[in-house]
Amino acid sequence: MKVAVYSICKNEVNFVARWAESAKEADYLVLCDTGSTDDTLAEAAKAGASVHQRTFAPWRFDTSRNWSISCIPEDADVCIALDLDEVLTPGWRAALEKAFADGATRGKYRYIWSWNPDGTPGVNFGASKIHGRNGYEWRYPAHEVLHPLPGTSEKEVWVEGLEIHHHSDPTKPRGFYLGLLELGVEEMPEDARSRYYLGREYFFTRQYGKATVQLKKYLELSHWKAERSSACRILAITDPDRREHWHWCAMGEESWRRENLFDLARFGYEKKDWDLCRWAALRALKITSPPPDFATNAEAWGYLLHDYLAIASFYLGHYEDAYLHGQVAIHMNPDDPRLKANLDFYEPKFKETQR
Repeated sequence: MKVAVYSICKNEVNFVARWAESAKEADYLVLCDTGSTDDTLAEAAKAGASVHQRTFAPWRFDTSRNWSISCIPEDADVCIALDLDEVLTPGWRAALEKAFADGATRGKYRYIWSWNPDGTPGVNFGASKIHGRNGYEWRYPAHEVLHPLPGTSEKEVWVEGLEIHHHSDPTKPRGFYLGLLELGVEEMPEDARSRYYLGREYFFTRQYGKATVQLKKYLELSHWKAERSSACRILAITDPDRREHWHWCAMGEESWRRENLFDLARFGYEKKDWDLCRWAALRALKITSPPPDFATNAEAWGYLLHDYLAIASFYLGHYEDAYLHGQVAIHMNPDDPRLKANLDFYEPKFKETQR
């Protein structure tokens, strides 16, 4: 089995060596440069990659990635799309060969997209950018995904033991994404995925009216519950007159998702609806493992849920719970003086319950 690791890049000289080192067990390292003006090309050649260069005008991700596939040697059996801000973890080659031994055409694996402050994995999910040399293409101008070509008979396997870790580069510009996502909706107006990502990008750029329009249209088209509940949580921000409605819509999609319950607890906290806040927080804390998908939110797994529960519990007369969860909140975020002041406030009432 011959394996190719490939990527597109532009001005990423600082990441080439790390990228190549993680993929050094590949038979081919293929780096497709789209117009670097730094030393990316020289560094890539030094690292043993075959280097190709081409500029695209107008720019779109699917076109450039499809070109990068064409640069992979024809005798490659398996291809791994690995961006320059990503690395393969040790042992990946053996795991890949084992999983693809029976004629698989596509591999799914654990992808860690973000990291918590303590270095543990944050958002992580199953990704599938491992594929056969032929029979696949990339689609969408931005947030592109791999699709089988017509006539391709897919056999997807889980590659146990192979992980790809993402280490975000905060210097990368993303302002051009919006125009590409608008183009995606223009090209495929009935495509739910295009609507979701455009609506989310409008939200990121605080164009709340436009975000609301796109995400409402998205909900008419989509059936994927994880993404639908994410859209509802965004709508609770972009469409504030119907905030409570959208929180309950998210719950209707996935009543078990901690992110939905966390947002509902925060809504209760802000409205001083302590019964709602406490109910949602208690229910959320029963969920102890994040689902393996993109829609997780680190905030829902941090100290704030305990903080909300402590405050709501205090106002409802559950002083022991207030003190307990106040302590947990401080343990998770020890440098916040507000949490310490809250705990001091809860303590006298808590001590009364201990007499």
